Amino acid sequence: MRNMCTSFRCLVVVISFLGCGSNNSKTVDAAPVVDAFFSTCGEPGDVGDPDGVGKFCQSGSDCLGTAPLCSVIGSKTTFFCTHLCTFGSAGTCDADDTCTCEGSNNAPPCACTPTHCLNGSA
Repeated sequence: MRNMCTSFRCLVVVISFLGCGSNNSKTVDAAPVVDAFFSTCGEPGDVGDPDGVGKFCQSGSDCLGTAPLCSVIGSKTTFFCTHLCTFGSAGTCDADDTCTCEGSNNAPPCACTPTHCLNGSA
């Protein structure tokens, strides 16, 4: 009787082991995961103006060859390429951009910002 109990225990262990196998035929969704983010200006796919101001970016390396700075450096809610400008100087930004400054009384640092972002229609 003792041998039968031992054999029975072995059988239970083997069946449990086989029941836990991973013959799972579920397929894995290979779609890329997209992190959601809040943006007050700059959306994926924005190409910007001829100088690159307004092109979507998430880091400075996204702006190479265009306006060399990414606004996310100074703001966690904007995602566009830009370049420095001098407030009040004509021609430092394109027609679709506005030279905006972070400092009070339009003191530097100043950078070209897509005008549509300033109008609240980003």
